[in-house]
Amino acid sequence: MWIVHNLLFTICIALRCVISAVGVIHVPGYVGSMVNIYCSYDAGYESYEKYLCKNNCGDSDVLVTTSNPVINKYSIHDDKTARIFTTTISDLHSADAGKYWCGVTRTGKDIYTEVKLKLLVGDSCCDTVTKVQSYEGYSESFSCPYESQYQNSLKYICRGNQPSTCLQQALITSDTKQNGRFRLDDDKVSGTFTVTINSLVKGDSGSYLCGVQRNSELDVFSAVELKVKEWCCVKSSQINGTVGHPLIFQCPYPPQHRYNRKFLCKGDHRNKCTDMVASQSRFTIEDNGSSSSFSVTITKIQADDTGTYWCGSDSQWSHGNYTRIQLSVVFQQHSGNGASTVETPAQISDAGQYVVYAVPAVLLVLICVLVLIVYKCKRQKIKGNEAVMNRNTSKTGGLEEVMGAAENGIYGNDEVVRYSEKQTSKSACNDYHDAGEDEPDYENCTQSEEIYCNEDFHKANRRFALRCVIGAVGGIHVTGYMGSEVTVSCSYGQGYESYEKYLCKNNCGNGDVLIKTSESRKNKYVIHDDKTARIFTTTIFDLHSVDAGKYWCGVSKFGKDIYTEVELKLMPDSCCDNMTKLESYEGYSESISCLYEFQYQNNLKYICRGNRRSTCRRQALITSHSRQHGRFRLDDDKISGKFTVTINSLTKSDSGSYLCGVQRNSDLDVFSAVELEVKEAVHYAAYAVVAVVLLICVLVIIYKYKCYNVRATEAVMSRNTPKADDVIDAEEGGIYGNQEFVVTFKQQSALNHFDDPGGDEPDYENVTTEELYCNENYHKAQRR
Repeated sequence: MWIVHNLLFTICIALRCVISAVGVIHVPGYVGSMVNIYCSYDAGYESYEKYLCKNNCGDSDVLVTTSNPVINKYSIHDDKTARIFTTTISDLHSADAGKYWCGVTRTGKDIYTEVKLKLLVGDSCCDTVTKVQSYEGYSESFSCPYESQYQNSLKYICRGNQPSTCLQQALITSDTKQNGRFRLDDDKVSGTFTVTINSLVKGDSGSYLCGVQRNSELDVFSAVELKVKEWCCVKSSQINGTVGHPLIFQCPYPPQHRYNRKFLCKGDHRNKCTDMVASQSRFTIEDNGSSSSFSVTITKIQADDTGTYWCGSDSQWSHGNYTRIQLSVVFQQHSGNGASTVETPAQISDAGQYVVYAVPAVLLVLICVLVLIVYKCKRQKIKGNEAVMNRNTSKTGGLEEVMGAAENGIYGNDEVVRYSEKQTSKSACNDYHDAGEDEPDYENCTQSEEIYCNEDFHKANRRFALRCVIGAVGGIHVTGYMGSEVTVSCSYGQGYESYEKYLCKNNCGNGDVLIKTSESRKNKYVIHDDKTARIFTTTIFDLHSVDAGKYWCGVSKFGKDIYTEVELKLMPDSCCDNMTKLESYEGYSESISCLYEFQYQNNLKYICRGNRRSTCRRQALITSHSRQHGRFRLDDDKISGKFTVTINSLTKSDSGSYLCGVQRNSDLDVFSAVELEVKEAVHYAAYAVVAVVLLICVLVIIYKYKCYNVRATEAVMSRNTPKADDVIDAEEGGIYGNQEFVVTFKQQSALNHFDDPGGDEPDYENVTTEELYCNENYHKAQRR
């Protein structure tokens, strides 16, 4: 018996008494990506330790706890206001799939919630890819079909083929029909949404994913491969004309364009082209359908007619359906012996030959000058280095010493040094990695600032700390919430797929590199490189106010790295200053009204528990894409700018904070806060039933009492009737001696009064005849 008890005790300890497990959470994810597991807990457990564990949840099975929030690839965060703790698992592998437990430590038996993690192998999509080809400057449309049950679901498109981050990196969604060059149109009847990209550039080439959101499961995707070709293969011709004379030339077109509108325009590029026939009467067009060409006539050519012309028959400027014409204008001059024509193009041709010979010579001279400048810079650097090293033995301000040297004239190029003295920013300095030579390579250093502004060099003759941030491209603005995580997505050009990528801060010295793709995870930073989409993503967890500021996305390469500036702005994760308070009772229904501005009519609306904005949309109880979800219903009144969420069959556990959210794709979502208090139901119905029962009881008692009185009266009357007859019979039979009295009494219907208090007769004052005859003793006494 004791053996059985010990066995049960051991099992209980190993499983941490998993007898209070509540519900099951199903979480889908992708191998190679990351996943978030959200677990809620009841009020009163805010200060208790939470954890995620696997298997039997023994001490060795605990993966991460709130007291130790980052362990290997696991991190945890407890939102005590929303009573939800979130565990993030990074760098997922197929072995990570299976059963987990969200645990809340307490005395005795812990509280558990079962989690089932399902992973799909390969975070890439799809087996079938639609290939689309277009040209620079054109517009191209993608058609993305979906099933009828997803008519009201969110649709979106993103670059790359990584489904796990597609929605976060969406170029446009069905909530916003237009976003820059992108437009999305949803045809719910045919079950197809179409994405149009205008003004294509070669950088638009690559993979795209069309996505349809499913709240309870992984989203549905279809893949598109877009190739944007250079706008090329132009039919060109060179034509000369004479000022003051007419000019006629031919423009061919395809036979199928016979009935198309023909045009002639002037401009260096087809996108900046002026229609000459419409703007000037000197230009006319005559179509010759039999030869599939049209003739252009210019009357009285002018000097400013020189330039590039485009003629064609396709308003869409389709590939190959146009001709480029280069018109050169010549001048005709008269001499004394007769007229002679001086052709300006011929003179230009001679000048061109001169340029052909002159340009190489000029370039050679410039190269020599450049080499001389570099040589002087290096010699200047050597002198400066010796002077700085000598001063560094007694002084620590290396940069100030260099400036002092400039004032003392120890540098030959005073102008360059003084220019450097004016420049105080370090962000323009370059890092030169020249492992094979004693001196750094100053190629691509355009200013002496890049030589003298680096204190590391001045102090110890080290290599420069910056990594040649002269290739910085554009800027990314990222906004996040303190205490949460944020994802920074950086794209790079074709050909750099195999190069190392990293995220750095400050001046991007070796000590400033936060994480690189060769590490995958470091402290609270995680990086992932999607080489197909040419986007590398860095996630920063457990954000604090000191994390705000400037970062750099870097791509390492020989010589100078490629940088993209990132500006990270952080905001408090809690919301809001103003809060609407509502009160209701168990079993009732309550509606929460959420206002929004007019421009967000077609945006996604949702509601979540708690006051944490960063995770609200992911933890939404219901969204505007699904009007009904369990006990929750959402109705959007776009005219009044208000959506209403109704919660049916309220319970006390529904009490707490809620956030109404409106999604904004280009900025943080908009929120309003509601505090709901659900009180215990007052059972008025029970009180009413008790009151009715009591009333019925009273009525029954009254009824029975009255019935009793009626029956008693009837019984008395039934007894009195024969006794009165007996008296009459006795009177008729003469049994009473006092006949006169009996007769008199018979005639009296009212009361009789006997004033003989001393006699044998009783006092009949105020006695009715009923009382008189019902007294049997009296009758019996009278019979004597």
